[in-house]
This record gives sequence, C-alpha cells and structure tokens, in this order.
Amino acid sequence: MRSSQILSGGGCAMKADLIYDMGQGVPSISDMVEGGWKVDADNEENPPKIAIGELELVPCLRQGEYVIGGLVLVERAKELNIRFGQRFAKYLWEHRQDFPKRWSSHILVLAGTVLRDCDGDRRIPGFRHEDGRWAFHLYVSGYGFDGRVRLLRPRAWLFEDFRP
Repeated sequence: MRSSQILSGGGCAMKADLIYDMGQGVPSISDMVEGGWKVDADNEENPPKIAIGELELVPCLRQGEYVIGGLVLVERAKELNIRFGQRFAKYLWEHRQDFPKRWSSHILVLAGTVLRDCDGDRRIPGFRHEDGRWAFHLYVSGYGFDGRVRLLRPRAWLFEDFRP
C-alpha cells in the first residue's frame, strides 16, 4: 500500500496516527499533499548524503527557557541556518540503525519543513526513540518542545567557513 493511500483513508486525526505507525518509512511530501496535507514551509534544499556520525545535535532552548512553541523552534532553526526537513527525514529513516545510542534520550526535530494536516494543525517532522526503536513522528507545532528536543546539523568542521 502506498503512503498516499494510507494518508487519504479515515479521519484527519487518524491519518496522522497512521503515519506514525505505518512502519513503511517516511512518506514523501508529494504523497502527503496528495493525501490532503498542505506545505506551510519548506526551507530545505536538497539534503546532503552525509554519514550519521558526521551530524551533531543542537539544543533548541536558550538560557532560562524550559519549553518553546513549534513556530519558535522553526525560527531558531532558520537563525542557525539549519534547513533539514522532510526529505532529510527519509534519508535518516534509511540510516536509523546508525544513530548513536546517546541520541535515544532526545527528540530529533527537522524544522526545515512545516506541514499542515487536514485539521489545520501545523506539524513538524522528527524522530523519537520509543520501545527500543526509532519512530517517525509529525509533532503538532502548538505543543511545547522541551529540553529533550534537538535539531541536527553537520558538524561545524564540515562547513567551508569553519574549516581550520
């Protein structure tokens, strides 16, 4: 069954739940749009094919913050020039077995893409380790994001401007 077939069946809330549990990987943006979703923001350029070990986790909260909203998180990602989104999520899904064990205590958010489900909720793609495995989620941007949330970016030395 194609992702778009899964996305177009049932009620809106059920559609999002099916994405989490379908176990078939990360749906493409085009399949999601075909299933009734809308793209609110897609700041992601073509994601690089980069070894998982070359990525670093970036905290999202600033000093004195305990939680931030999803749209603040998206703005933080832009400020940090972090553009990974839904397309990079597909790549990560294929390489999730390479995620370092230390990542399992964090929620990995890919704020370069913001999607709107057919209920009108904005959602941000990401991954969470649960029940001994990594799962893909589309987090409702209206929920609070706490200190467990991390953005992903290439290690600083990979950027041309930061090379020694």
